[in-house]
Parts: sequence; C-alpha cells; structure tokens
Amino acid sequence: MAEQGLGISLKGASEDEIRQAKRNHAIREREKEFEKKREEDGNRKQEELDAAKRQVIEEEEKQRARTMAYLANRAKTRADKKAKEARLNKRRDECIQKRETKWLASANKKIFDLKEEHEEYLDGVDNAMNDARDRKQARKDAERQKFLEQKTYREDLEVQREEKESDRATMRLVRELARVDDIKSACEDELRSFLNNPAPVPLKQVLAGRLRPVPTVTTLLAAHKDQREELAELEASDIPMRALLRKQTLFQYIRDIKDKAESERIKPPEPVVGDMGRGSRSKSPKKGSGSPKSTTGGFKKASPKKAGRTM
Repeated sequence: MAEQGLGISLKGASEDEIRQAKRNHAIREREKEFEKKREEDGNRKQEELDAAKRQVIEEEEKQRARTMAYLANRAKTRADKKAKEARLNKRRDECIQKRETKWLASANKKIFDLKEEHEEYLDGVDNAMNDARDRKQARKDAERQKFLEQKTYREDLEVQREEKESDRATMRLVRELARVDDIKSACEDELRSFLNNPAPVPLKQVLAGRLRPVPTVTTLLAAHKDQREELAELEASDIPMRALLRKQTLFQYIRDIKDKAESERIKPPEPVVGDMGRGSRSKSPKKGSGSPKSTTGGFKKASPKKAGRTM
C-alpha cells in the first residue's frame, strides 16, 4: 500500500531508505501545495489589481464629470456676476451723477460763505496785529526801562564794590606791613638773643629758610595710581609690536618711554647748600660754654599776641 502511494518499490528496502522515501514524498507534496497556493495568490492579486484599475478609471471618470459640471457652473456664475455688476455700475453712475450735481451746488455755496468768513478773519487779524504791536512796543519800553534801572543799580554796586575792595586792599596792606614789622622784630630779637647766648638749637629763620615746597598727598596718590596703571599696561603690552607700529627701533622706543617716565616723575625735595647751616651756627657749642639752662635762658619770650601773629 505504501509502495503504491510512493510510486516506488520498497520491497527489500531498509527502514532508513523507507523513511527517506517518505520524507521525499512529503517534501514533494508540500511543494505541490505551495505551488498551488502561490498560483491561487497570484490569481487573487491579479484580480484585485484589475479591480483597483477599474475603480481608478471609474473615479477618474466621475472626477472629470464633476470638474466639467463645476466649470460649467462657474462659467454661468461668472456670466451672471458680470451682468449684475454691469447693472450695478450703471445704477452707481446715475447715483454718482446726481450726488455730484447736488455736491457742486452745495460746494459753491460753501465757497462763497468761506470767502466772506476769510475776509472777516483777515480784518480781525489786522486788528489783532495792530493791538499786538502796541502791546509788544509797550512791553519793550517797560523792559528797556527796567534794564536801564538795573544797569544803574549794577553800576552803583560796582562803584561800591570797588570802594570796598580798595578799603580791603588798604587794610590788607596795613596788616601785611604790620606782620612784616613783627616778623622782622622777632627775627632781630632772636638773632640778638642767639648772639648773646649761642645754642645748638637752630634759629627759626634758618628753619624757615630750609623749607621746600612738597606735593600734596592727593597729588602723590594720583601720580602713584597713574604710574601703577602705566606699569600694568606696559607689562601687558607687546613692546616690539608697539615699536614697529611707531616705526622706531626697540631701543629707541624703550628710551622714549624711559625719558617720558623720568620727565613725569614727581621728584622729592633735595637738600641745598644753605641747608647745612651758616658758619658757627651749624657747629656744636664748645665744652664749658655753659649748661643748657644758661644757653636757653637768654631767649626772649614773645608775647601771646605777637606769637599768634608770627605763627
């Protein structure tokens, strides 16, 4: 039975050969079923494709019919719209003509009325201009009179100021002369006392002669800040590139920077020859010349009033 189904003679075959034959038979059967199924699928897909093509063609026909109907409807609508616009334009032109005729009559009347109002306005402007000129002239006269009064007042104040300034200058000169006399008298008394009783303490006039003008703290701080900023800028800068941009050699550029810094530097006061003293005044007293009590007792004590003026 099995031999008839497989189509081969299995007589005298082994079990492995029988199993192999059955397996080959099953494979051929499955291939036949697969080929049959694939053919059925191909036929089904071809039918679906034909149906889709027919549907697309039908849709195109329907779309074309709708398009033609829409175009015809739009052409009819456009023709109706043009006819309606023509009727409306005709009616609008008639209304515009009537309105223009009515407006022309009203405009002519308004123009004549406006001309009359303008003439009245010009007359009022002339009257107002004359009144304004009169008021302006009166205001100018009042301002001129006020200016003359103020000028006279300022001249009087200037004369009084000059007189007061002259009096103050005279009093200032008198005070300066009195102060100079007091200073000279104090210097003579100090010198006479020093000649009578020499001492190692320098004279006030010598100390005053040694004074030198020095910059203020604000000036020194500002100069210090400028030098710090210039130093920081110089440290952060490219000196060879700067020299190249200024068309100078590196050494010439550095020498210019040094000369500029030296010229802008605030120099401290330096001693002069007169600061070393004059003659025996700068020398210490000899031994046995007297005790400090005797050397200082010869100074004349100035009165409080005179001391306040000398300070």
